[in-house]
Amino acid sequence: MGRQVFQLRNLLLDIVLVLAVLVIANTSKCCQLLLSFLWKGVLHVLDLSNNMLDGRIPHELGKLQDTVLLLKGNSLTPPAPRVVCTIATVMEDEELCPPEIKILEEFYHTFNGPEWINNEYWLDETETESYCTWHGVICDEYNMSTKKLALGHNGLSTGKLGAKILELLSRMTKLESMDLSGNDIMGTIPPEIAMLSNILVLDLSNQKQGLIGKIPDGIFDLVHLTHLSLAGNKLEQNIPSEFGIFEHMKVLDLSTNGFSFPIPSELGKLKDTLDVLNLSNNKLEGTIPLELVRLKQASKYLSGNEELLDPAPLTLCLMSNFDLIHDTRLCPPERNVLQDIYKSAKGQEWTTSSLWLSEYESYCEWHGVKCNEKNHTVKLELPNNALSGTLHPDVANLRLLEFLDLSDNEIKGSIPTELGLLENLIYLRLSYNSFVGDQTSLGQLKNLELIQLHGNRLSGTIPNLGLAFLGDSSFISDCGNPSDFDESLICEECTMCCNAQSDCYPQRETGVQSMGFNDYVHFTWILFAFIFGFACVIATASFVVDKYKNRRDMLPNQMLTASFSIKKTDQKDAKYALEMIGHDSVYQFFLGNSRAGWAVFIATIFSQMWMLFLFVEGAEIDLSNDKTDLVYTWKCPRDQDECRDTADLDWQGWVAFTILMAAHLLKDVINGSKMVVLSGKERHDIMTRIRFFLGGTLLGAVSLFTFYVSSIYNAAIATSNTEIIMNSVIILFVCDVDELVYDILEAINSEWLKRMAYHGNENESYDTHAADAAAPMTSKCNEESDSDMDGTESVQSDQVSKGAMRSLERNVQTLNETMEMLVEQNADLKRLLIRAKRHRSRASSDRPSELDDSLSTRSNARSRASFKSTSSKSRASAKSTSSKSRARSSKSSRSRSQSRASAELQQSDSSHSTSPPRRSGRKRTSSPRKEYSNNNADSVFFGQQFGYC
Repeated sequence: MGRQVFQLRNLLLDIVLVLAVLVIANTSKCCQLLLSFLWKGVLHVLDLSNNMLDGRIPHELGKLQDTVLLLKGNSLTPPAPRVVCTIATVMEDEELCPPEIKILEEFYHTFNGPEWINNEYWLDETETESYCTWHGVICDEYNMSTKKLALGHNGLSTGKLGAKILELLSRMTKLESMDLSGNDIMGTIPPEIAMLSNILVLDLSNQKQGLIGKIPDGIFDLVHLTHLSLAGNKLEQNIPSEFGIFEHMKVLDLSTNGFSFPIPSELGKLKDTLDVLNLSNNKLEGTIPLELVRLKQASKYLSGNEELLDPAPLTLCLMSNFDLIHDTRLCPPERNVLQDIYKSAKGQEWTTSSLWLSEYESYCEWHGVKCNEKNHTVKLELPNNALSGTLHPDVANLRLLEFLDLSDNEIKGSIPTELGLLENLIYLRLSYNSFVGDQTSLGQLKNLELIQLHGNRLSGTIPNLGLAFLGDSSFISDCGNPSDFDESLICEECTMCCNAQSDCYPQRETGVQSMGFNDYVHFTWILFAFIFGFACVIATASFVVDKYKNRRDMLPNQMLTASFSIKKTDQKDAKYALEMIGHDSVYQFFLGNSRAGWAVFIATIFSQMWMLFLFVEGAEIDLSNDKTDLVYTWKCPRDQDECRDTADLDWQGWVAFTILMAAHLLKDVINGSKMVVLSGKERHDIMTRIRFFLGGTLLGAVSLFTFYVSSIYNAAIATSNTEIIMNSVIILFVCDVDELVYDILEAINSEWLKRMAYHGNENESYDTHAADAAAPMTSKCNEESDSDMDGTESVQSDQVSKGAMRSLERNVQTLNETMEMLVEQNADLKRLLIRAKRHRSRASSDRPSELDDSLSTRSNARSRASFKSTSSKSRASAKSTSSKSRARSSKSSRSRSQSRASAELQQSDSSHSTSPPRRSGRKRTSSPRKEYSNNNADSVFFGQQFGYC
């Protein structure tokens, strides 16, 4: 009975199994429903092989641990659940049960998987997901093998990266990346790391307790590495030079360890592939190898290595992907600036560039560079060194620069405005280059003491710097003339201006500008005003003194006799004025009444002044005006910062100039002053005094103006002692124009000249007109006595007759004017008598009246006698002249006429000399008696003046 039951049971199981197989052949989902009815130990063999099964293997099959499970020959999706892979017949199928599951399981237990921050799906009993879904496990696209293991910062701990786990990991042949960073893996990096031969990315950085020891040699067997990060550990000793063998390395991060010794230069071999080189925060020492410069594309991090020697290679410090580019110790910014200047100014063509761009030499040792004790550049001196190109604006980054000399080179372009940022700059010399631009701004260089910009091609305006430059060479530019441009450079603060010929001249205040005047022309008008004012003072003083003296010295009874001497004194003054102003100068025309003479005088004086004004304008020291004659006598050498005056004019030239001026002009100044003094005498009428004043003032003004013009003009253009004399002679020639004009007029028409000429006072009664007439007549008489009796006697007689007639006409005019003068004198005498009466109001009334009658009687008698004598002598002279003209043919007659004339003159002189003056009741001084005697002589004057041949 029991046997039958057992057989029935087996039969039913076989039927179920067959049904199950049939169902599974149609759908794999039915397995789950079928297997839910099975229990452990029921099946001994479950053969599902060689069917069309697909999808994931259900983890419930893992309960068939004692069953022979055959699944080959299907299309099931690997991997099988981990519990299924524990079945012996399934475990052998590497396609369904990859060995990586076992490795990962071992890895999980080694590093305390249950304590991980994230261990999702790891060793999940439900086995609903493939191991490729475990946290940090990344498989290939077919989920056949592990490609990446990304468990960084996941709390892995207590384990070591030992040989066993590395051996297991090495079996993961498709593993390319392993990121275990930020965990707590301990110990060293074993040499067995080399077993990960296919690894590309290895990140063991930032372990909590830090990996220790050194980098094993086995790591260099990982020839396919592209990323290696061992940062944030406690690795020590040196960085192996073998790192240079990695041909595919892109990232090498060894930062924040304890590496020492110098940086291996072999790292430069990674130039073609490396993108990041991080050696920061170690204990590296020595110099930074120049080979790192070859890593042009790589970002290089070396900060935190305090033992590295400075400086870093210059080229490395110029790479923007170098983290120490702003480290002032290893990469001084001033060295970078100097390098920029070098390249911008074509340093490879410099005459001398020793040590420039040296990778390791301090820039303070470069040619032309001087530093202070803190290695800050304070002086850059490269004159005459074949610099070209342009001046780099980064020169402004030399913040402590005090001295900049780039003169005598071929630097082009504009002067960088950034130079204005150099607040400590004291000395700036950019002269003799090829700088251009019309907007030269130098900012606020408040400490600048010398700036030289000449010898360039600057134009426009240089803004004021607001500084007080000392010395002629402290601020030089091309603000002189002639210029290379239509308008020269404008520089108001420049102390020296140079022109296109490299000649220079100081731009400083002239003597007149220091006194508040704009220029020489402005001062000239002030000079004329001063001369005129001074002449007015002299004339006024002369007038006051003369008036005071006359009132003090003359008594009332002397006033009558003094009035008769005025006429004679006037004529002496007229002669004196003519002598002072010059007989051979057209200036004398101003003293006469000829309008033509006045026109000639005015034209001459204006011509002289105009010509002298041309010299004044030419002497203007206006360096921006190209019309002046200023000679630029200064030179500013290329190799010196001090300009010098090349003129040979010294004190000897000025002494000679002074002597020449004094010899030629002092006489006219003195004579002009005397005429001004003469104009203050009250004995002259107002018109005479005005003429004397203006004539003397003009004479002195022209002379002083000539001296002034010659002084400023020679100061502007004279360059030698002989040249100052030549210039002076040329200017003095202008002073002779009045005499030259006189000579020209005399050559054109002497008679016309005589009519314009000044003959003293036109109403004179002395021998002025008589001499004019007597001179030619006497000359003719002498010629007649010596000449032969020929036909020329009649011609000479006519000329003498004409001269006598002219003389007679003048005498008649003189008589008329004399009468008018006498009438005026009588009126004056009456006024004087009234004054005398007032002064003698206390005296007796009879005596003054007698005196008045006596004075009046004598005055009238003397006037009538003078008039009769003059009239008779005039008629006698006319008759004598006519008779002498008719008797020219007889020599004896001429002799007798001469004898009679001489006798008459002697008789007239003796009669007047022996007749004493009438005396009054008062005692008289010698001076009034002499004046009275002279007045008596006036009465016979007209008889004397006609004593001809």
